[in-house]
Amino acid sequence: MASTLRNLWRELSPHLIAGHGGVTNSVYGIVEGNVVQARDVHGGITFGGADRSDTDANPRT
Repeated sequence: MASTLRNLWRELSPHLIAGHGGVTNSVYGIVEGNVVQARDVHGGITFGGADRSDTDANPRT
């Protein structure tokens, strides 16, 4: 087990280290929902929101 772990660490470590000013994001396992991986976001991030058919263009009576 230890040997396997050392080999995996050696193989994956270059992908897990952020350079100067960098960011490293990881998502693993089962994800049920939204995921955002970002460094610089200018503006908003929105998930969900109103269905376009439910907007003022199609008012309900």
